[in-house]
Amino acid sequence: MRDIVADPRERKPIDDFHHDIRDEARRAYLQIGPYRPTGHKFPKTKKDGKGQSRGFVGSWFDQFEWLKYSVAKDAAHCFYCYLFKPQQAGFHSNDTFTKVGFRNWKNAKNFFKEHAQSIDGFHYNARKRALDFKNQRQSVEHVWTITSAAEEEAYKARLSIMLGIARFLFLQALAFRGHDESKTSRNKGNFMEILEWHRKKDAKAALVTGEKAPGNNQMSSPMVQKDLARACAEETSELIKSEIGDCCFAVLIDEARDASIKEQMVVVVRFVNDKESVIERFLGIEHISDTTSTSLKEALNTMLRRYERSTQLLRCVACVDLRDSFANFEVQKLVELAKIYKDDFYDYDCIKLAGDLRIFIDEVRNDDNFDTCIDLGNLAEKMV
Repeated sequence: MRDIVADPRERKPIDDFHHDIRDEARRAYLQIGPYRPTGHKFPKTKKDGKGQSRGFVGSWFDQFEWLKYSVAKDAAHCFYCYLFKPQQAGFHSNDTFTKVGFRNWKNAKNFFKEHAQSIDGFHYNARKRALDFKNQRQSVEHVWTITSAAEEEAYKARLSIMLGIARFLFLQALAFRGHDESKTSRNKGNFMEILEWHRKKDAKAALVTGEKAPGNNQMSSPMVQKDLARACAEETSELIKSEIGDCCFAVLIDEARDASIKEQMVVVVRFVNDKESVIERFLGIEHISDTTSTSLKEALNTMLRRYERSTQLLRCVACVDLRDSFANFEVQKLVELAKIYKDDFYDYDCIKLAGDLRIFIDEVRNDDNFDTCIDLGNLAEKMV
């Protein structure tokens, strides 16, 4: 969905989505999670130009799981109230944490606690609705829809069949849809034709699909096919994420236009696996408004956030570039890189590391033996 954006300022109100896709938008935002920019330097300002300079504090993210931040507005918002806001308007319930944005940084933690523990229960109800929405089995809609264990088992069997067909078409790089999918068509497209073949070969499949399935639960519609494709893509991305693990990785980006003349960005990750082989994996395609560096960076951040990654790691690793006598070398970014691996570096280690790195870079830049280094491998050999 093109209207799903990261920064709260750019997001359209959830009620402005068409009612047919409103739940789909909520599901997409719940999957992404609250927007929390990594590596961002939060600005400090004076209220009305007077008093002490104050700003948003990044550690608040750890204390309030519902908190999200808008870089464009320099304001805080409530993730749950945005998705499931009540109809009543109130200072701490609706407008401030959903539309306007909270910017009163003095005693902000007290306001955040007041919002989360408000007597009117707006935030509590929004959070509860979000958790129920994520856990569909506990929702009232699920209780009323699934009327018997037998129907639920038939649903699972039907879903497995459709998913198996989708996986086969993916592996063979075949199209799903046909030009004419009506009952009288001789070629309904790959998905429907394989389903018909499967029903003829498997009696159990015939009992839970086609005319044997409820009319509103055929699970062969184009919308269901797209959902299956999206689910397979997400599982594949999770597998790539687990394959990368804690290793450093590089991102390859190429921008182009699709058939409808819309800008898009293709992202590929490159890393070295545990067998010391260089691996490249296609991560996905993102539609972008333009091909400026700012738009590409924001789109990349949005994509990597889905897999709990950010460009912070990339920026930290980039400062170890050996070219031009370590021109990009930054001690602070390397310390940030160490802090990412909390199991290996304690706070004391990070403090000591900053001094060691300054001594290291001074010695390397003044030693002619390191002038011929072109990559980290050469540097390691020289140091050994």
